[in-house]
Amino acid sequence: MLEVLQKSFHIQTITPFYKNHKKEIIKMPKLYFNDNGLRNSFLNNYNTIENRTDKGQLLENYVYIRLSELYSDSNIHFWRTSTGNEIDFIINESNISRKAYEVKFSSKNINKNKYKKFRILYPDFDFQFISYNFDETGVSVPILKL
Repeated sequence: MLEVLQKSFHIQTITPFYKNHKKEIIKMPKLYFNDNGLRNSFLNNYNTIENRTDKGQLLENYVYIRLSELYSDSNIHFWRTSTGNEIDFIINESNISRKAYEVKFSSKNINKNKYKKFRILYPDFDFQFISYNFDETGVSVPILKL
């Protein structure tokens, strides 16, 4: 089933980013849908984002879709260590563009100390957080610095 979805361009896998740092990589790729509507259909969940239990994953999949419009799939990766450290998206276009994005539904869930190891190992990457916040009126305001 996954192979059929991938060959028909409904899903895409991204591979881990690594530079041979000891115990840095867990090799299993991450999977994203190229259309959140299809994702919602498989989950049978059409609730608004504020009322979903998977809102973080839905936002992360949306960010993947946006990044895939800007970069080739071969340049989009993720970073994960065997100890559980993870960065959602690594953009590595040789030395041209080196970016790292961590996606959190709420900026209140961002713990910058959690990402120190990545910043120490890869100081040349532009590291940003992407979140979906609510302003004081209750209107949702997406924050996307892409």
